[in-house]
Amino acid sequence: MSSRHAILTAALAVALCVAGCGGGNEPGQPAIIDQDQIEALVKERAEAGNGTVRIVTCPEDVEAVKDDTITCDFYFEGGVAGYADVRVTSADGDLSLDPKDLTFSVTD
Repeated sequence: MSSRHAILTAALAVALCVAGCGGGNEPGQPAIIDQDQIEALVKERAEAGNGTVRIVTCPEDVEAVKDDTITCDFYFEGGVAGYADVRVTSADGDLSLDPKDLTFSVTD
């Protein structure tokens, strides 16, 4: 294979990967919020003075739509559970979770 052919092949492979390998959202499409980012925020806020959170579950592949609410469940060691209403504050996927948006309940 000639070096020119190898360079063209490599350039084509890179272009195809960028187009189809998840190189980001298409222009004009909402950003997707990382599930781990949402769960980390819920865990941090729920634990503040309340003990250790064992599990946080939030939805996957959430689109960043300003003023939308994402509801996540959380479970503490010792039988306390709850949910959090996380607010999307921008189309870039910025999040807000006010302590008043955490609801706790005791489970058996």
